[in-house]
Amino acid sequence: MQVFYPQFLTSSIFPIYSLFYEYDTPWILGKNTKTSMDFSKCEDLGKDYLIMLKISTKVLQSMFCQFCGQNQPFFQTKKDYFQQFAKSPIKKMLEIALSFSESNWSEEHIRPMLLAYDTLQDVLPTIRELSPDEPDEFFTSILHNMRNASRGIIDNMKRFIQHKVQTWDNIAIHPTTCFLINAIKIFNVHKNLLHSTLVPGDGQDSFGYLINGVIACWKLKIKELSMLDDPDKNDSDGNNPNLFIFLLNNIKHFNRDTNGLLDGLLVHRELIEECKNEFQSDMENYTSRYMTASWGPAISCLNNHTGGSIRQSMNAFISKFEGTFDCQKVLKVPDSELKQKLRDDIENLIFPAYEISFEELQRNSNSGLFCSCFPRNLTCSMYTPEILRRSVQGLFEG
Repeated sequence: MQVFYPQFLTSSIFPIYSLFYEYDTPWILGKNTKTSMDFSKCEDLGKDYLIMLKISTKVLQSMFCQFCGQNQPFFQTKKDYFQQFAKSPIKKMLEIALSFSESNWSEEHIRPMLLAYDTLQDVLPTIRELSPDEPDEFFTSILHNMRNASRGIIDNMKRFIQHKVQTWDNIAIHPTTCFLINAIKIFNVHKNLLHSTLVPGDGQDSFGYLINGVIACWKLKIKELSMLDDPDKNDSDGNNPNLFIFLLNNIKHFNRDTNGLLDGLLVHRELIEECKNEFQSDMENYTSRYMTASWGPAISCLNNHTGGSIRQSMNAFISKFEGTFDCQKVLKVPDSELKQKLRDDIENLIFPAYEISFEELQRNSNSGLFCSCFPRNLTCSMYTPEILRRSVQGLFEG
Protein backbone atom coordinates (compact mmCIF):
# COMPACT_ATOMS: atom_id res chain seq x y z
CA MET A 1 0.00 0.00 0.00
CA GLN A 2 2.75 2.44 0.88
CA VAL A 3 4.56 1.68 -2.36
CA PHE A 4 1.45 2.27 -4.44
CA TYR A 5 0.57 5.80 -3.35
CA PRO A 6 3.67 7.65 -4.57
CA GLN A 7 3.41 5.96 -7.97
CA PHE A 8 -0.29 6.57 -7.99
CA LEU A 9 0.13 10.28 -7.29
CA THR A 10 3.00 10.70 -9.74
CA SER A 11 1.36 8.99 -12.66
CA SER A 12 -2.17 10.24 -12.22
CA ILE A 13 -2.67 13.29 -10.02
CA PHE A 14 0.14 15.49 -11.28
CA PRO A 15 -0.54 15.16 -15.03
CA ILE A 16 -4.20 15.97 -14.43
CA TYR A 17 -3.31 18.92 -12.24
CA SER A 18 -0.85 20.33 -14.75
CA LEU A 19 -3.31 20.01 -17.63
CA PHE A 20 -5.69 22.49 -16.04
CA TYR A 21 -2.95 25.04 -15.52
CA GLU A 22 -0.94 24.83 -18.74
CA TYR A 23 -1.00 28.28 -20.37
CA ASP A 24 -0.65 26.86 -23.89
CA THR A 25 -3.54 24.42 -23.55
CA PRO A 26 -6.53 25.94 -25.41
CA TRP A 27 -10.00 26.12 -23.85
CA ILE A 28 -8.80 24.89 -20.45
CA LEU A 29 -8.91 26.96 -17.28
CA GLY A 30 -5.63 28.69 -16.49
CA LYS A 31 -4.21 30.00 -13.24
CA ASN A 32 -4.92 33.59 -14.27
CA THR A 33 -8.33 32.97 -15.83
CA LYS A 34 -10.61 35.82 -14.82
CA THR A 35 -13.75 34.46 -13.24
CA SER A 36 -15.78 37.55 -12.34
CA MET A 37 -17.17 39.80 -15.07
CA ASP A 38 -20.39 40.95 -16.74
CA PHE A 39 -20.58 38.72 -19.79
CA SER A 40 -23.43 40.75 -21.30
CA LYS A 41 -20.85 43.45 -22.08
CA CYS A 42 -18.35 41.10 -23.73
CA GLU A 43 -20.32 38.66 -25.85
CA ASP A 44 -17.36 37.25 -27.81
CA LEU A 45 -15.41 36.59 -24.62
CA GLY A 46 -18.51 34.99 -23.16
CA LYS A 47 -18.60 32.50 -26.04
CA ASP A 48 -14.98 31.56 -25.30
CA TYR A 49 -15.77 31.07 -21.63
CA LEU A 50 -18.75 28.85 -22.43
CA ILE A 51 -16.53 26.66 -24.58
CA MET A 52 -14.00 26.63 -21.74
CA LEU A 53 -16.68 25.54 -19.27
CA LYS A 54 -17.93 22.75 -21.51
CA ILE A 55 -14.50 21.36 -22.35
CA SER A 56 -13.13 21.70 -18.83
CA THR A 57 -16.16 19.89 -17.44
CA LYS A 58 -15.85 17.08 -19.99
CA VAL A 59 -12.11 16.76 -19.36
CA LEU A 60 -12.65 16.70 -15.62
CA GLN A 61 -15.40 14.11 -15.93
CA SER A 62 -13.34 11.95 -18.27
CA MET A 63 -10.31 12.06 -15.99
CA PHE A 64 -12.43 11.17 -12.99
CA CYS A 65 -13.73 8.09 -14.80
CA GLN A 66 -10.26 7.02 -15.94
CA PHE A 67 -8.51 7.82 -12.69
CA CYS A 68 -11.02 6.38 -10.25
CA GLY A 69 -11.91 3.40 -12.38
CA GLN A 70 -8.42 1.99 -12.79
CA ASN A 71 -8.41 -0.02 -9.56
CA GLN A 72 -11.74 -0.56 -7.89
CA PRO A 73 -10.36 -1.55 -4.44
CA PHE A 74 -8.84 1.93 -4.10
CA PHE A 75 -11.86 3.77 -5.52
CA GLN A 76 -12.69 5.82 -2.42
CA THR A 77 -9.05 6.76 -1.88
CA LYS A 78 -8.68 7.83 -5.50
CA LYS A 79 -11.95 9.71 -5.34
CA ASP A 80 -10.78 11.63 -2.27
CA TYR A 81 -7.50 12.55 -3.94
CA PHE A 82 -9.30 13.55 -7.15
CA GLN A 83 -11.75 15.80 -5.32
CA GLN A 84 -8.84 17.43 -3.52
CA PHE A 85 -7.15 18.12 -6.86
CA ALA A 86 -10.39 19.18 -8.57
CA LYS A 87 -11.40 21.62 -5.83
CA SER A 88 -9.47 24.56 -7.30
CA PRO A 89 -10.58 24.27 -10.97
CA ILE A 90 -14.14 23.49 -9.91
CA LYS A 91 -14.17 26.61 -7.76
CA LYS A 92 -13.12 28.65 -10.79
CA MET A 93 -15.78 27.00 -12.93
CA LEU A 94 -18.48 27.75 -10.38
CA GLU A 95 -17.33 31.37 -10.12
CA ILE A 96 -17.60 31.67 -13.90
CA ALA A 97 -21.06 30.08 -13.81
CA LEU A 98 -22.09 32.53 -11.11
CA SER A 99 -20.81 35.45 -13.21
CA PHE A 100 -22.93 34.29 -16.15
CA SER A 101 -25.99 34.08 -13.90
CA GLU A 102 -25.34 37.56 -12.44
CA SER A 103 -24.68 39.33 -15.76
CA ASN A 104 -26.98 42.22 -16.66
CA TRP A 105 -28.76 40.73 -19.66
CA SER A 106 -30.99 43.12 -21.61
CA GLU A 107 -33.54 42.53 -24.37
CA GLU A 108 -30.65 42.76 -26.86
CA HIS A 109 -28.94 39.76 -25.24
CA ILE A 110 -31.68 37.13 -25.38
CA ARG A 111 -29.69 34.75 -27.56
CA PRO A 112 -26.36 34.91 -25.64
CA MET A 113 -28.19 34.71 -22.31
CA LEU A 114 -30.07 31.55 -23.25
CA LEU A 115 -26.97 30.01 -24.82
CA ALA A 116 -25.13 30.65 -21.56
CA TYR A 117 -27.95 29.25 -19.44
CA ASP A 118 -28.23 26.21 -21.68
CA THR A 119 -24.53 25.56 -21.09
CA LEU A 120 -24.91 26.04 -17.34
CA GLN A 121 -27.81 23.60 -17.26
CA ASP A 122 -25.59 21.09 -19.05
CA VAL A 123 -22.42 21.43 -16.93
CA LEU A 124 -23.70 22.19 -13.43
CA PRO A 125 -25.08 18.70 -12.66
CA THR A 126 -21.71 17.19 -13.61
CA ILE A 127 -19.79 19.76 -11.57
CA ARG A 128 -22.06 19.09 -8.62
CA GLU A 129 -21.49 15.36 -8.91
CA LEU A 130 -17.71 15.85 -9.00
CA SER A 131 -17.74 18.23 -6.03
CA PRO A 132 -20.17 16.90 -3.40
CA ASP A 133 -18.55 19.08 -0.74
CA GLU A 134 -19.59 22.31 -2.47
CA PRO A 135 -22.52 23.89 -0.58
CA ASP A 136 -25.97 23.58 -2.13
CA GLU A 137 -26.46 27.32 -1.68
CA PHE A 138 -23.96 27.97 -4.45
CA PHE A 139 -25.94 26.00 -7.04
CA THR A 140 -29.24 27.32 -5.69
CA SER A 141 -28.00 30.88 -6.05
CA ILE A 142 -27.02 30.32 -9.68
CA LEU A 143 -30.44 28.86 -10.51
CA HIS A 144 -32.18 31.69 -8.65
CA ASN A 145 -30.21 34.28 -10.61
CA MET A 146 -31.00 32.62 -13.93
CA ARG A 147 -34.73 32.54 -13.17
CA ASN A 148 -34.78 36.18 -12.10
CA ALA A 149 -32.86 37.22 -15.21
CA SER A 150 -35.22 35.25 -17.48
CA ARG A 151 -38.27 36.99 -16.03
CA GLY A 152 -36.39 40.27 -16.17
CA ILE A 153 -35.86 39.81 -19.90
CA ILE A 154 -39.64 39.67 -20.37
CA ASP A 155 -40.03 42.99 -18.53
CA ASN A 156 -37.18 44.47 -20.58
CA MET A 157 -38.90 43.40 -23.79
CA LYS A 158 -42.10 45.18 -22.78
CA ARG A 159 -40.21 48.36 -21.91
CA PHE A 160 -38.33 48.20 -25.20
CA ILE A 161 -41.57 47.85 -27.18
CA GLN A 162 -43.28 50.66 -25.27
CA HIS A 163 -40.32 52.98 -25.84
CA LYS A 164 -39.66 52.01 -29.46
CA VAL A 165 -43.21 52.20 -30.82
CA GLN A 166 -43.55 55.96 -31.05
CA THR A 167 -44.08 56.45 -34.78
CA TRP A 168 -44.40 54.33 -37.88
CA ASP A 169 -42.91 56.73 -40.48
CA ASN A 170 -44.84 55.10 -43.35
CA ILE A 171 -42.78 51.91 -43.15
CA ALA A 172 -44.39 48.59 -43.97
CA ILE A 173 -42.98 46.55 -41.07
CA HIS A 174 -42.16 48.22 -37.74
CA PRO A 175 -38.76 47.35 -36.15
CA THR A 176 -40.46 46.11 -32.98
CA THR A 177 -42.34 43.51 -35.03
CA CYS A 178 -39.04 42.14 -36.33
CA PHE A 179 -37.60 42.29 -32.81
CA LEU A 180 -40.49 40.28 -31.36
CA ILE A 181 -40.35 37.70 -34.16
CA ASN A 182 -36.62 37.17 -33.64
CA ALA A 183 -37.13 36.84 -29.88
CA ILE A 184 -39.84 34.22 -30.36
CA LYS A 185 -37.62 32.24 -32.73
CA ILE A 186 -34.83 32.26 -30.12
CA PHE A 187 -37.24 31.31 -27.35
CA ASN A 188 -38.52 28.43 -29.45
CA VAL A 189 -35.00 26.96 -29.74
CA HIS A 190 -34.68 26.98 -25.94
CA LYS A 191 -38.34 26.31 -25.07
CA ASN A 192 -37.58 23.17 -23.02
CA LEU A 193 -35.05 25.07 -20.93
CA LEU A 194 -37.50 27.94 -20.42
CA HIS A 195 -40.48 25.78 -19.45
CA SER A 196 -38.66 23.27 -17.26
CA THR A 197 -35.93 25.31 -15.57
CA LEU A 198 -35.93 29.07 -16.12
CA VAL A 199 -39.64 29.93 -15.98
CA PRO A 200 -41.44 26.85 -14.63
CA GLY A 201 -45.07 26.77 -13.60
CA ASP A 202 -48.58 26.27 -14.91
CA GLY A 203 -50.31 29.44 -13.78
CA GLN A 204 -50.30 33.10 -14.71
CA ASP A 205 -46.57 33.36 -13.99
CA SER A 206 -45.59 30.57 -16.41
CA PHE A 207 -43.57 31.39 -19.50
CA GLY A 208 -46.56 30.91 -21.80
CA TYR A 209 -48.56 33.63 -20.06
CA LEU A 210 -45.53 35.91 -19.80
CA ILE A 211 -44.71 35.77 -23.52
CA ASN A 212 -48.40 36.21 -24.34
CA GLY A 213 -48.25 39.40 -22.28
CA VAL A 214 -45.37 40.66 -24.45
CA ILE A 215 -47.37 39.93 -27.61
CA ALA A 216 -50.38 41.77 -26.15
CA CYS A 217 -48.13 44.73 -25.29
CA TRP A 218 -46.83 44.85 -28.88
CA LYS A 219 -50.33 44.70 -30.39
CA LEU A 220 -51.55 47.45 -28.05
CA LYS A 221 -48.65 49.76 -28.89
CA ILE A 222 -48.99 49.47 -32.65
CA LYS A 223 -52.73 50.09 -32.30
CA GLU A 224 -52.00 53.26 -30.33
CA LEU A 225 -50.20 54.69 -33.35
CA SER A 226 -53.62 55.68 -34.68
CA MET A 227 -53.73 58.33 -31.95
CA LEU A 228 -50.22 59.56 -32.72
CA ASP A 229 -50.54 59.89 -36.48
CA ASP A 230 -51.22 63.04 -38.53
CA PRO A 231 -54.94 63.83 -38.11
CA ASP A 232 -55.01 65.39 -41.59
CA LYS A 233 -54.75 61.89 -43.06
CA ASN A 234 -57.82 60.63 -41.22
CA ASP A 235 -61.31 60.23 -42.64
CA SER A 236 -64.42 61.84 -41.16
CA ASP A 237 -64.47 59.23 -38.38
CA GLY A 238 -60.84 59.85 -37.44
CA ASN A 239 -59.60 56.69 -39.16
CA ASN A 240 -56.38 56.71 -41.17
CA PRO A 241 -56.65 54.20 -44.06
CA ASN A 242 -52.86 54.01 -44.40
CA LEU A 243 -52.54 53.07 -40.74
CA PHE A 244 -54.84 50.08 -41.22
CA ILE A 245 -52.55 48.83 -43.99
CA PHE A 246 -49.62 49.26 -41.59
CA LEU A 247 -51.42 47.24 -38.91
CA LEU A 248 -52.39 44.52 -41.38
CA ASN A 249 -48.81 44.34 -42.68
CA ASN A 250 -47.36 43.88 -39.21
CA ILE A 251 -49.89 41.35 -37.95
CA LYS A 252 -49.63 39.30 -41.15
CA HIS A 253 -45.82 39.43 -41.02
CA PHE A 254 -45.83 38.33 -37.39
CA ASN A 255 -48.28 35.47 -37.98
CA ARG A 256 -46.40 34.22 -41.04
CA ASP A 257 -42.94 34.26 -39.45
CA THR A 258 -44.07 32.72 -36.14
CA ASN A 259 -46.31 30.10 -37.72
CA GLY A 260 -46.04 26.89 -35.70
CA LEU A 261 -43.78 28.44 -33.05
CA LEU A 262 -46.27 29.98 -30.63
CA ASP A 263 -47.98 26.68 -29.80
CA GLY A 264 -44.79 25.36 -28.23
CA LEU A 265 -44.25 28.56 -26.25
CA LEU A 266 -47.79 29.31 -25.07
CA VAL A 267 -48.38 25.59 -24.21
CA HIS A 268 -51.81 26.15 -22.61
CA ARG A 269 -54.54 25.17 -25.07
CA GLU A 270 -56.87 27.97 -24.04
CA LEU A 271 -54.04 30.48 -24.45
CA ILE A 272 -53.18 29.16 -27.91
CA GLU A 273 -56.80 29.35 -29.08
CA GLU A 274 -57.27 32.80 -27.57
CA CYS A 275 -54.16 34.11 -29.32
CA LYS A 276 -55.18 32.68 -32.71
CA ASN A 277 -58.73 34.03 -32.42
CA GLU A 278 -57.51 37.50 -31.47
CA PHE A 279 -55.16 37.67 -34.45
CA GLN A 280 -57.89 36.51 -36.81
CA SER A 281 -60.31 39.03 -35.34
CA ASP A 282 -57.74 41.82 -35.70
CA MET A 283 -57.14 40.96 -39.36
CA GLU A 284 -60.86 40.97 -40.12
CA ASN A 285 -61.46 44.17 -38.13
CA TYR A 286 -58.62 46.15 -39.72
CA THR A 287 -59.52 44.94 -43.21
CA SER A 288 -63.14 46.03 -42.75
CA ARG A 289 -62.13 49.41 -41.33
CA TYR A 290 -59.64 49.94 -44.13
CA MET A 291 -62.30 49.23 -46.76
CA THR A 292 -64.71 51.63 -45.12
CA ALA A 293 -62.18 54.41 -44.59
CA SER A 294 -60.51 54.15 -48.02
CA TRP A 295 -63.09 53.01 -50.52
CA GLY A 296 -66.32 53.66 -48.66
CA PRO A 297 -66.61 57.30 -49.85
CA ALA A 298 -66.24 56.23 -53.50
CA ILE A 299 -68.72 53.36 -53.37
CA SER A 300 -71.25 55.50 -51.51
CA CYS A 301 -71.48 57.72 -54.60
CA LEU A 302 -72.85 54.79 -56.58
CA ASN A 303 -75.06 53.38 -53.85
CA ASN A 304 -76.86 56.65 -53.09
CA HIS A 305 -77.83 57.91 -56.53
CA THR A 306 -81.46 58.22 -57.66
CA GLY A 307 -82.89 57.62 -61.09
CA GLY A 308 -82.06 61.05 -62.49
CA SER A 309 -78.55 61.44 -61.04
CA ILE A 310 -76.57 58.56 -62.54
CA ARG A 311 -74.18 60.86 -64.39
CA GLN A 312 -73.51 62.94 -61.29
CA SER A 313 -72.96 59.75 -59.29
CA MET A 314 -70.47 58.43 -61.83
CA ASN A 315 -68.64 61.75 -61.87
CA ALA A 316 -68.47 61.75 -58.07
CA PHE A 317 -67.34 58.13 -57.98
CA ILE A 318 -64.54 58.70 -60.48
CA SER A 319 -63.33 61.75 -58.59
CA LYS A 320 -63.27 59.83 -55.29
CA PHE A 321 -61.79 56.72 -56.88
CA GLU A 322 -59.02 58.66 -58.57
CA GLY A 323 -58.03 60.41 -55.34
CA THR A 324 -58.08 57.19 -53.33
CA PHE A 325 -56.24 55.23 -56.01
CA ASP A 326 -53.43 57.78 -56.24
CA CYS A 327 -52.91 57.55 -52.46
CA GLN A 328 -53.22 53.79 -52.16
CA LYS A 329 -51.11 52.74 -55.14
CA VAL A 330 -47.93 53.99 -53.42
CA LEU A 331 -48.52 51.87 -50.31
CA LYS A 332 -46.44 48.72 -49.98
CA VAL A 333 -47.83 45.39 -48.87
CA PRO A 334 -44.87 42.96 -48.78
CA ASP A 335 -46.85 39.79 -48.16
CA SER A 336 -48.18 38.51 -51.50
CA GLU A 337 -51.12 36.67 -49.92
CA LEU A 338 -52.30 39.74 -48.01
CA LYS A 339 -51.74 41.95 -51.05
CA GLN A 340 -53.93 39.78 -53.26
CA LYS A 341 -56.63 39.45 -50.62
CA LEU A 342 -56.86 43.23 -50.25
CA ARG A 343 -57.05 43.70 -54.01
CA ASP A 344 -59.81 41.10 -54.28
CA ASP A 345 -61.73 42.63 -51.37
CA ILE A 346 -61.55 46.08 -52.97
CA GLU A 347 -62.68 44.68 -56.30
CA ASN A 348 -65.57 42.81 -54.69
CA LEU A 349 -66.59 45.98 -52.87
CA ILE A 350 -66.67 48.44 -55.76
CA PHE A 351 -66.95 46.36 -58.94
CA PRO A 352 -70.56 45.07 -58.71
CA ALA A 353 -72.04 48.53 -58.05
CA TYR A 354 -69.80 50.18 -60.64
CA GLU A 355 -70.68 47.62 -63.32
CA ILE A 356 -74.41 48.15 -62.69
CA SER A 357 -74.04 51.93 -62.88
CA PHE A 358 -71.85 51.69 -65.97
CA GLU A 359 -74.40 49.54 -67.81
CA GLU A 360 -77.27 51.77 -66.70
CA LEU A 361 -75.48 54.84 -68.00
CA GLN A 362 -74.88 53.12 -71.34
CA ARG A 363 -78.56 52.30 -71.65
CA ASN A 364 -79.80 55.76 -70.72
CA SER A 365 -77.27 57.94 -72.53
CA ASN A 366 -76.02 58.31 -76.06
CA SER A 367 -72.24 58.07 -76.57
CA GLY A 368 -71.72 61.85 -76.38
CA LEU A 369 -73.49 62.19 -73.05
CA PHE A 370 -71.80 59.06 -71.80
CA CYS A 371 -68.33 60.43 -72.43
CA SER A 372 -69.25 63.84 -71.03
CA CYS A 373 -69.76 62.34 -67.59
CA PHE A 374 -66.01 61.75 -67.19
CA PRO A 375 -63.34 64.36 -66.44
CA ARG A 376 -61.87 65.91 -69.57
CA ASN A 377 -58.40 64.51 -68.97
CA LEU A 378 -59.74 60.92 -68.98
CA THR A 379 -61.17 58.73 -71.71
CA CYS A 380 -64.18 56.47 -71.42
CA SER A 381 -62.06 53.35 -72.02
CA MET A 382 -60.05 54.03 -68.86
CA TYR A 383 -63.13 53.41 -66.78
CA THR A 384 -64.71 50.38 -68.33
CA PRO A 385 -65.30 47.70 -65.68
CA GLU A 386 -62.37 45.68 -67.01
CA ILE A 387 -59.97 48.64 -66.84
CA LEU A 388 -61.21 49.41 -63.35
CA ARG A 389 -60.51 45.80 -62.32
CA ARG A 390 -56.99 45.92 -63.74
CA SER A 391 -56.32 49.19 -61.93
CA VAL A 392 -57.32 47.71 -58.59
CA GLN A 393 -55.15 44.64 -59.22
CA GLY A 394 -52.13 46.95 -59.50
CA LEU A 395 -52.44 48.40 -56.00
CA PHE A 396 -49.95 48.08 -53.11
CA GLU A 397 -46.73 47.71 -55.07
CA GLY A 398 -45.08 50.57 -53.14
